Amino acid sequence: MMRTIQDVTKDTWLRETFPEWGTWLNEEIRDKQVEPNSFAMWWLGCTGIWIKSDQGTNILCDLWTGTGKRSHGAGNMKKGHQMMRMSGVEKLQPNLRNQPFVLDPFEIEGVDALVVTHIHSDHLDINTAAAVAKNCPEAKFVGPKAVVDTWLKWGVPAERTVVVRPN
Repeated sequence: MMRTIQDVTKDTWLRETFPEWGTWLNEEIRDKQVEPNSFAMWWLGCTGIWIKSDQGTNILCDLWTGTGKRSHGAGNMKKGHQMMRMSGVEKLQPNLRNQPFVLDPFEIEGVDALVVTHIHSDHLDINTAAAVAKNCPEAKFVGPKAVVDTWLKWGVPAERTVVVRPN
């Protein structure tokens, strides 16, 4: 059946366009047979990495499925923001996502561990946490205490979390 412009809405556009790669990469990762004594790794944009071992272990690390800033807002950084503290800037920095969404987070499956290295929002992502929690019931959530505390506030069960410490 042919669609008309009356059938097209913002919602249909969003559902049909994002993630830009659909489930292509989800399927590739799921189907990949890793050579013995080796591993496969996929860069998922920004800080996200997926590692798959020859034994079929899947580790998802720092997958950010957010957008960064979406408007100019008031035009100034929040007082105390790390970029303000580091460089003295006052004007809002773009911090816009510039990589496409290459993985559909809600089609993630088979993750054994979600590892988040630190608490910045381009590493610690509620969408990724929700998808892994729902789709991978055996997955552990591994990160420093501040990350684990955030997961607990979001509703990740404590028994699924592992706090890591330096050394």
